[in-house]
Amino acid sequence: MIPKEECFSLSDTQLVKLIAEDSDYLSCVYAKTKEYCIKFMQKQCNGIDIDEIKDIYHDAVLVLYDNAKTGNFELTCS
Repeated sequence: MIPKEECFSLSDTQLVKLIAEDSDYLSCVYAKTKEYCIKFMQKQCNGIDIDEIKDIYHDAVLVLYDNAKTGNFELTCS
């Protein structure tokens, strides 16, 4: 597991590159984005069960990982 201090010191671009090399860096994605994304989706998707929202978030992280590994991902925003 990557220390949280290291996770928060990485830029998003650096993090995507590191994920492609080492899947352990996915823990940084969770540390940096999970809480914010879950709250955002709860506001946007009123009425959807929290467990379903968490599943959607997890699926999105897996898509990020797959795209980072294959080089089919270009970060265009934070």
